[in-house]
Amino acid sequence: MLFEHAPEAVIVFDVDRGRVVDVNANAARLCECSREDLLKSRPGDFYSPEQPDGIPAEKSMEEHIQRALRGEIVVFQRLVRTAAGKDILCEVHLLRVPSHDRKLLRASYLDITERKRIEAETLRLQKLEAISILAGGIAHDFNNMLTAAIGNIELAVMKTKPQDGSYPYLLQVKNILEQSRELGHRLLIFSKGGDPIRKPVRIADLVKDAVTSALAGSGIAYDLLCSDETLMADCDAGQIHQVIRNLLINAAEAMPDGGRVSIGCGVVSLDKESALSLPPGDYVMVSIQDTGVGIPEESIGKIFDPYFTTKDKYSRKGIGLGLTICHAIIKKHDGLITVESIPGRGTTFRVYLPAARKVHD
Repeated sequence: MLFEHAPEAVIVFDVDRGRVVDVNANAARLCECSREDLLKSRPGDFYSPEQPDGIPAEKSMEEHIQRALRGEIVVFQRLVRTAAGKDILCEVHLLRVPSHDRKLLRASYLDITERKRIEAETLRLQKLEAISILAGGIAHDFNNMLTAAIGNIELAVMKTKPQDGSYPYLLQVKNILEQSRELGHRLLIFSKGGDPIRKPVRIADLVKDAVTSALAGSGIAYDLLCSDETLMADCDAGQIHQVIRNLLINAAEAMPDGGRVSIGCGVVSLDKESALSLPPGDYVMVSIQDTGVGIPEESIGKIFDPYFTTKDKYSRKGIGLGLTICHAIIKKHDGLITVESIPGRGTTFRVYLPAARKVHD
């Protein structure tokens, strides 16, 4: 078999009989079954019913087969469903195999799951980069105007007697302007401004302070476990405090009827084989796990996008910048923030930051 040592999974099938007639070892590994089981199957048996293009697998496959029989090399994407029920996105190359008496087609499958993940992450980072540049310009102009407005409203408050009927309204306007200044500050952090001033920080102390600040009076129970109280992260303490606090507030808001938050911090050592998109090295990892409502599957890939929120837009709980700013801060720290969620059961965020010293020193 000439394709036995091919790096991709190869399956040869007879079009007229509709049966698989040959496979290589990589095909069996891809489908998580034995070669014998594959040889008993039909070509469509290992395709997921739900395909990326939305077209039923059998319908689109018939068109690809006819093109391949005419001598074309047909390239397309297909979700392969393994024997264990897992869907794997593959790039398929379909071509005719020379034969005197049979219509044989060779399908080569290359797992592109990781490639697609990297492409999506790169596109998202490019979009965030473009928005951050725009946000920076707006934030500077916005803050300049707010400075003048706040200065004038403070003068008006000073010149107005507390018993005057307009006094409470002036105070309300002043409060709104102060909140707007905070929004401008957050936009600056998201933009090119607000670069971190990094130095070794004892991560356990920072996390404890953020927990106290975010969860005090909330009625939310929590567990806090740090594997090493002396663990140091290379970070800007103020910015990372903001990230941890924001994630804890989100966790509390996801549990309106109460619940529990589990916070952990420890160290992970990554090598070049790691699935995380980080360079090899030692990282401090902070995890925040809640027992809340979870994030819908269709929203999980958008939660770091600017102004995207799953909260009621009239709830006044947020405008969808919190997680975007968290992502921007962690990215500027050469770190990573990840999320896993099960609707109805809860959400886990993990923040990875470069360790300030080698763990085994």
